[in-house]
Amino acid sequence: MIRSPLSTNAIAFSVSLPIAACGGAAPLPADPGPAPARSTVSVAAPIAAAPVHADASAPTPVASASNTALAVPESWEPPLKFEQVLRVPVRSLTLGRAPFVAVLSDSAWMRDARGWKELELTGAARQEAGGSANVGIYFGRDDRPRLMGSVLDDGRGKPVYWRWKGSWERDRKELGRLAGNPIEGLYGVIGDDDPEVVCKVGDVCIVKRRTGWRTIAPGQGLGRIHLCHGDAWMIDGGGVARLDGDKWTRLPPIPEGAGKETGWWADPQGTTVRVSVASLGVIHRYRDGRWEKESCPIAEPGAMWGSSAQDVWVVGKGGVAHFDGQGWRKVKGLEGGYAHVTGRGPQEVWIGGDRGLWEGKGASASQHQP
Repeated sequence: MIRSPLSTNAIAFSVSLPIAACGGAAPLPADPGPAPARSTVSVAAPIAAAPVHADASAPTPVASASNTALAVPESWEPPLKFEQVLRVPVRSLTLGRAPFVAVLSDSAWMRDARGWKELELTGAARQEAGGSANVGIYFGRDDRPRLMGSVLDDGRGKPVYWRWKGSWERDRKELGRLAGNPIEGLYGVIGDDDPEVVCKVGDVCIVKRRTGWRTIAPGQGLGRIHLCHGDAWMIDGGGVARLDGDKWTRLPPIPEGAGKETGWWADPQGTTVRVSVASLGVIHRYRDGRWEKESCPIAEPGAMWGSSAQDVWVVGKGGVAHFDGQGWRKVKGLEGGYAHVTGRGPQEVWIGGDRGLWEGKGASASQHQP
């Protein structure tokens, strides 16, 4: 049975006074349903910030850290209007080709050109994906969602991989050699962008591009992989690593909180990397061969995403913050805790957490939404 997760309570408030300041088939059909009332945060456009340019001639990495934290400016009002579009806890969030969006909660939800629909989890799919923090939702290149990750079975990792075909079905054929022995958990990233990377713990990673695929050695233990501007980055038991051809190239360990990393993001050139450590309330920045601590205006910073070096977002228990190339500012109007952030560019940002899913749209993005 499909139940409505759409926001029905209109809780509107506004703020003003701007401050300066990472080929497929046809979409699945979905019942359009009535248009929901939405909680909105209307904000004015900010003053443009001066850009910061990455140094392309960075020296060989060395493990060092600055003892001086960057100053925290005042709060920030983004050039986006945020609306709550789902009222379900968000455990995983992914974007496909526009307008596709998918969320994993106690069930799964997808938005296509017709709107939102539930992709109901039942039986083994619900048992495996409905309660594990190590299972995420992704889009394949056919615009159909997948569930992928790892669950514990008698103390050992067990692979999770389901594909939506009108209902959730296991798809061992799509996994190929990853479906065979040894039986271990999976991690990685799949979607429309190159590359897709899927790894089996302690065995192998398969790197798939439209030009072909290859196998490489996996990381240490159960890792996490994100794409940042076409580059695959991983955090695992060995810290932060970047996919470099047929191997993972590691950065020096962060100076504080190694093994407790919660979020990360790299700029388009790969010369600046940020890593958050929620338990310590800090963000570390790697640039020019050294780590530097940045002051963060929110408690327990976690997931990070950015469209450029002057547009980086972090979410956490204390709300949402934004980096504009000069400093971090807390975002006004988005209070409470959040666990996920992603986007398609500076005009479209998605934020999710226990209280639901928010979509932030600028004027140009609003003209193209379903």
